[in-house]
Order: sequence, then C-alpha cells, then structure tokens
Amino acid sequence: MKHAIIRISALTLSLLLLLMIIACGDSSSNEKDTAATDTSKATLQETEIHTNLPDETLTDTPVEAKTEAPTEVPTSADKDTVSEDTSAEEPVETQPETSAEIVTSEETNTSDVILTPGKTEMSAEYIPLRNALMDYYLAMFKDIAKDGSENVLYSPLSVFSATAMVTEGAKGDTLAELESLLGISRSHLPKAYGLYVGNQGESSQLLSANSLWIDTHEAMTVKNDTIEKIQSAYGAGVFNLDLQAPETLEQLNGWISDHTKGRIPKMLDEINGDSRLMLVNALSFDAEWGVSYTEYQQKDGSFKNADGTSSRVTMLTGIEDFYIEDKNAAGFYKLYKSSEDGKRYAFAAILPKEGMTPAEYLATLDGEGFRNLLYNYTDEVILQTKLPAFKAETSYELSKTYQNLGCKIPFTPSADFSDLAVSENSICIDSIIHKAFIEVDALGTKAGASTIISMPEGEAPGTEIIKEIYLDRPFIYMIMDTETGLPVFMGITSTMPNK
Repeated sequence: MKHAIIRISALTLSLLLLLMIIACGDSSSNEKDTAATDTSKATLQETEIHTNLPDETLTDTPVEAKTEAPTEVPTSADKDTVSEDTSAEEPVETQPETSAEIVTSEETNTSDVILTPGKTEMSAEYIPLRNALMDYYLAMFKDIAKDGSENVLYSPLSVFSATAMVTEGAKGDTLAELESLLGISRSHLPKAYGLYVGNQGESSQLLSANSLWIDTHEAMTVKNDTIEKIQSAYGAGVFNLDLQAPETLEQLNGWISDHTKGRIPKMLDEINGDSRLMLVNALSFDAEWGVSYTEYQQKDGSFKNADGTSSRVTMLTGIEDFYIEDKNAAGFYKLYKSSEDGKRYAFAAILPKEGMTPAEYLATLDGEGFRNLLYNYTDEVILQTKLPAFKAETSYELSKTYQNLGCKIPFTPSADFSDLAVSENSICIDSIIHKAFIEVDALGTKAGASTIISMPEGEAPGTEIIKEIYLDRPFIYMIMDTETGLPVFMGITSTMPNK
C-alpha cells in the first residue's frame, strides 16, 4: 500500500512537470510568433518607403535628338528651370545641385494642344519646355504692354532665338540669370528652339534665320567651340567683319531685310562703336486663311480706340468654329491653310470683358491661366465674329524689360560671356533691339520680325448657343503654332487709323 501511494505521487508529479514544460513551450512559441509578426511589419513598412524612391538617376543626353527626353539637372538658376525627364512611363525624382527647383508638368491632358486634325499629341517630355516658354513670353508681354494705351506687337520666337544664342556663351551668375529668365537650362535651349523649327529649320510659312556678326578686333579671341555649337544648334551663319565699317551696317540691314521679306527694311541706323559681337534673328510669316473672307464679308465698321475716339475700319465678318473663354475674356481661333510641309498655324483673338483694358487683363493671368485659356477650346457653339483688317509696326529696346524680369548681370561689366569670346575688357549686353511688322487682311496674314543683341566691350456649351465676338474695341491677338501651342507673334490692337 505504501509503495502504491509513492508510485501515484511520483506519477502525479511527472504529470505536473510535463504540463509545466508544455505551458512554457507555448509561451515561447507565442513570443516568437509575435516577434516574427512585428519584424514582418517593420520589413514591409521599410519596403513601402523605398518603393517611393527613384530606381535610376538622371544622366545627360544629347539635346538634338527629338525622341529623347530632357534629362539634365540645371546647374544654376534663381527660379524653376526645365531640366528633367518628364516621361509619363517612369517619373524620376531627384534633387538639383543648386537652389533651383525642377519644373514638373501636370498638364499632360493638354498635350494635344489645339486645332490640328486628329489632335496630334505633343510628347510628354516637351510639355515642360513649352510651359516654361509660355511663362517667359507672358512675362515679357505684360512688361511691354504695361502702359496700356499703345498698340503692341512683338515676336517671342525672335527674341527667344537671340537670347538662346547669347546664353550659349554665358558662365557663372550671368548664365544663372539667363537660365532663370528663360526657365530652361542651357543644354535644353536647342530643343526648345526645335519646337518651332523642327528638323527642317524652316517651313513654307514660317522662316527663321540666325546669324553672328563678329568684329575682327585683334585683341578679341572668339571661342570656336561655342560658335560651332551655335551654328549647329540654331543654324546660324557667321560673319567676321569690321563692325565699324559703313558697309557692315548696310550688309547687316540687307541681311535682315532679306530674311523678313522686306518687312524690316532698316533695323539699325548705326552700330555702336564699341560693339564686338552681335547675335541676330530675323523671321517672316506668310499664310492664307483656311477660309478667306469674300467681298460681301468685308464691311465698313467702327472701332472704339483706347482713348475713347472712334475710327472707321474694314470689318471682316464671319462664322468661326473654335471658341475660348475665361472669367475675364472671350475669344476665337481662325485657322490658316496648312503649309506644304504639314505645319499649321492659327490666328487667336482675345477680347477682354467690357471695361477692362488688354493690359489689365494680362495682369490677371499667370502662366497656367494663360495656357488654360489658349488650350481649352470648344467647337460646340455657333460663333459670329468681326475682325478689323489692320497693319502694325513696332520697335522696342528690351534691355529694361529683361532687367525688370530679374536678368541684370548680363548688362553689367561683371557679366561673364567668356565662353563666347575673350577681349581686353569684359563683354556684356548693351542692347536688345526688336522690330516687328504685321498685316492682317481678307486673304491672310503677313508678318516679320528681327532681334539684335549687341555686345560691346566694357560698360555696356451645346450647338444651340450663339456667341458673338466683335473686335470693335482694344483686343489681344497671337499667331499660334497649333502643333505646340506656342505663339510666333503676340500683340494688342488699342488704336486703329481711319480707313
């Protein structure tokens, strides 16, 4: 009996020990499972964070190839500059090496810009370039038009072309201010220029020509590498001449007259005696209306001038298909005939609301609003229009405009254009002279423009809706490249002469 009790006690003790061992094992297993779960969560969280990082870095690519996206980060600028790959397939994020931020575009929905049959789409990589140009053009337009009462006309393409060429020779802070003004890094300026001229360099309607006029000054050394790049990227001709010789002035004016089809017959009265370099653009535009105005559509009308007086004019009346508007203005597009090479342009007219001048209206716009107005149109209306036949000629010195927009160093003796040429004294921008001409009539439009940058030494709704847009008071107009949405000419008609 005693032995039986001992055996039962021993068995009970063994069972208790076994239960304790099992209980400890379960606890350990639970702790391991919990730890494993926590570790898994931590690993997942880290993975999610890293999936937001770019899986490649930006590298330099040639700017000439139209199939390749801009990828270089700007080296210097004071405001947003375009310099990244904006491909919709693999967005890449990176930090620029300077304080400049990279522009990204969320406006890919407007890549099929305007009015082209089939709505040809612009590649996403070009949209930031186009948007930067439009911001730059609007800023210039506002400054030129700020007086409010005068007729305005300038060619943003012509001014941009000359500025892009001079930027090729800039360094340091001089380069930074020019890149900041344009909103585009230097390496992508040829690609931006190519948005207008494509691979051909010209079309049957828009002809753009560039040239460099270099003084044969014995103390000046020209950087041939830079000159060759300008020749290659902008199709520029090079003239090595005595810039102070009387025949040089005659030759320069003749070159500009030839490339504007005689519309800018005399660009300069004289050449600055200290000039060592001149960078020149000249262009012409000729296009017939897609649907010209017949004789019965040409009627006598009245135009209310900015000063309150009225002028008798010829009004071109018609029905148009493409209507644009925002809260402060309405307008329309009238198409030109397609050129032989397939390019198509359009005349855009914008009429501010009653009581608002064109200058006041422009002051309400930022770049995004400007693009939204021009790129969002409807053909769901019956649109009755009146357009006065008109002619305009203008002349500007744009140095102050550039300085008003923050580009100042290039105009001072501290400017660094040593990548372009080296002389006894510093070379800077002395003047930016721009002239433009336009004639709009029943058959179409003729226009011309030229820009000279002179660089001396030293200081230097539904279809039942009926709309009416009668341009019988001051209005804004543009000649637009319909494939890119970029203007070739921009103007304001504030005053009309009596016919």
